[in-house]
Amino acid sequence: MNNTSEVSGLMQVTKERKGLLITASIFSTLSRLLQIVPFVGVYKIVEELLTHTSQLSAMDKDLLIYWGIVAFVALIAGLVALYIGGMCSHIAAFNILYQLRVRLAEHVAKVPMGYHTRAATGELKKIIEVSVEKIEKFFAHQLPDLVSAIVIQVMLLGYLFWLDYRMALTLLVPIGIGFWLQSRIFRSERGRQAYRDFQLAIEEMNATGVEYVRGMPAVKVFGITADSFLTFKQAVTRYRDISLIITDLCKTSYGLFFVIMISLFTFIVPVGILLSSGQRWGEWSLWTVLVR
Repeated sequence: MNNTSEVSGLMQVTKERKGLLITASIFSTLSRLLQIVPFVGVYKIVEELLTHTSQLSAMDKDLLIYWGIVAFVALIAGLVALYIGGMCSHIAAFNILYQLRVRLAEHVAKVPMGYHTRAATGELKKIIEVSVEKIEKFFAHQLPDLVSAIVIQVMLLGYLFWLDYRMALTLLVPIGIGFWLQSRIFRSERGRQAYRDFQLAIEEMNATGVEYVRGMPAVKVFGITADSFLTFKQAVTRYRDISLIITDLCKTSYGLFFVIMISLFTFIVPVGILLSSGQRWGEWSLWTVLVR
């Protein structure tokens, strides 16, 4: 089954709970937006205090009370929105898991007996229990967070462009480079193959691990060593080897990505100095600005 058919099949299962997922995404985004308001309130209060440091009696007390109330209300509203979004996403996720397990159980009951003799019991148990359970994390947590993160980032980026497009472009360049470094790993044929092997290794290790645990009574009674479970040992070894390959592929690109992401001010500060100096781009050099 290819990725397109897998996504299409998953969308068919989620169709009945589409409304809950959309509601969860909306409230999750609203919660993120409301969580920004207290910071704005603190900024406005501090700004008013600093403006009238020398003459505290001139402060606008109504303004301080207003932003204090706004920050408090926004904080409570944000928590309520977060709760509503979480409830909607979890209800949708558990219903989706229930439907998937029912469909899988019905399908397994209809397959020929020869399939059950070829397939390991641990593999089926892992698919129905562990693999399906992983979907809950995506729908209950990752999907609402992903939607809200995208919306918030787009809004912040738009606000930054509104403030100064040059600073926005300066910020986008290193971010674009960082994500390009990350994506290039798995765009290569070696990277895609390594990722496929990694997923297969996890699947195999989980399936054989279940079989190993089920055979634990024999290990205790007859003193069998782990080496006797050759399939499980080979699966663990393959997982170790492919993990080392993935690590080797990612270490340079991820290292550069991490350095760039935590060093954004390295790109922004020189441009900020240039803009605040009032010089033209063609006339500017960092040394000229620093020695002024």
